[in-house]
Amino acid sequence: MLVLGGGVGTTVWWQRHQAAQAVQAVATRYTKAFAQRDYAKMAKVVTPTQGYTAKTLIARNQAVFARLGASHINISRLTTTRQSARVYRLRFTARMRTVLGQLPAQHYLATISAPRATGAYAGPPSYCCRRCSASRPCSSR
Repeated sequence: MLVLGGGVGTTVWWQRHQAAQAVQAVATRYTKAFAQRDYAKMAKVVTPTQGYTAKTLIARNQAVFARLGASHINISRLTTTRQSARVYRLRFTARMRTVLGQLPAQHYLATISAPRATGAYAGPPSYCCRRCSASRPCSSR
């Protein structure tokens, strides 16, 4: 009985470990593409949600970041947190230069789903709170 319990516990741990590794790999690919403004690559790991398709996500990000003249995008504070069995929360901070100068740190959230066999996929990024969508920097962190 003890051996069976240990085997089940090890299997559960291994599955969670594999899912966490897949989620971390998606988070890294996602934020690297975000920093490089490679929205086509970013769209490859995004699950279409909330009315977004890969094409609309690419067009939206190109329009927003081109309008800002965003460059020198640096990602920091990259964290993934397990929300439920197959859902993780990705948080990251982006600092960037724009035509108006250096922006205050922008905090983003995305949801990462980890289906059993197909790997993990991220959702479109959003601001982490209402303060971030305002003109002042976020104080929630």
